[in-house]
Amino acid sequence: MTLPRLTAPALFALFLSACAVTAPAPVEEVPVADAPPSDMLLPVLPSPEQDTCGASELASFIGGDVGLIDAARFANPVRVIRPGDAVTMDFNPQRLNFDLDVLDEIIRVRCG
Repeated sequence: MTLPRLTAPALFALFLSACAVTAPAPVEEVPVADAPPSDMLLPVLPSPEQDTCGASELASFIGGDVGLIDAARFANPVRVIRPGDAVTMDFNPQRLNFDLDVLDEIIRVRCG
């Protein structure tokens, strides 16, 4: 009779330990690669044959902050693309695409 009385608390302790919360392993911070200064970037613009949306007229935006896009008004549709963003493959020759770097600076203006 003593065996069943000892088994119940042992089983209870076993079940309780299965629900114990363990501390997560510490996360090691990975440094972000240094981005080149924006004044060292060369404008990446479409060729005249591919410039169906007027992207070449926006060369002054390259190197600027994403806020420039928000403050401006455009006649064409606009798409802002950040690193790692999922982008649809539909091509719209009138759409302006602004490619940003990890610092949210404009690195490329193109049609599509």
